[in-house]
Amino acid sequence: MNAIPNIITERVDDVPLLLEQMQRMGLPMLIDEHFPAHGNWYGLRLGWVSTIWLSSILSRGDHRLVHVEPWVANRLFTLQTVTEQKVERLDFTDDRLEIVLRRLRDDARWAQFESRLHQHTVRVYDLTTERMHVDSTTASAYTSVSQDGVFQFGHSKDYRPDLRQVKVRQAVLDPLGMPLATDVVSGERADDPLYVPCLKRVRVRFFRNDTINSSFPVPSIALFGQPFFLPERVSRGHELRASRRMWPGDCVDTPESRGMPSTHRNCH
Repeated sequence: MNAIPNIITERVDDVPLLLEQMQRMGLPMLIDEHFPAHGNWYGLRLGWVSTIWLSSILSRGDHRLVHVEPWVANRLFTLQTVTEQKVERLDFTDDRLEIVLRRLRDDARWAQFESRLHQHTVRVYDLTTERMHVDSTTASAYTSVSQDGVFQFGHSKDYRPDLRQVKVRQAVLDPLGMPLATDVVSGERADDPLYVPCLKRVRVRFFRNDTINSSFPVPSIALFGQPFFLPERVSRGHELRASRRMWPGDCVDTPESRGMPSTHRNCH
């Protein structure tokens, strides 16, 4: 008699596509390089744990830790085949994922990792870096406020001043929308002071321009030697109504510049 074949049935969804794309970006390798695991770490490498966990978040639209282990258990054959790694269910328990989060929270290491990742992606896919777009958004949540936490009361773009929020600033390639730099800050922070540090990191990474003076507010972006669009303030609040194109050499009259000595006004 012929042997009965061993048939494994798993729900694949978009997981192989996500994992393949992350491997092409070099994500597992870069995470291992910039976030080395503790000497007592065992099992699947931290880079692969992070990558598979990220594929779970993107596929399910759910970032909660408690659902990752059963999700992996239902796709072990798929994950092992696509990654060519010895993936086990116990590699994704809550306590191990919490360790991953603690390793990834290092700001200095994250900045180096982010730089290498985006440089690699732009180089591999031969993307143009002639134009980029910088903007911020907020995410609100029903959560408590702690003194050092990122969820704080602030100006709500969602018209929900009663909710705590976190603010995310991102620089992306225009028009592709690929992220080049991301800043996550507490929700009470103003937008203006976040522009220059974010763009400075992008310029240093991709254009090697070290002449940017981060002590200037938004109009100092003219130091980059390229035109940009600057929202005009109509009050001392956060309301924005118009934009005009800025060129190097322009001088902008802002509340910040009016408070500066004449030798430090925003003229470049």
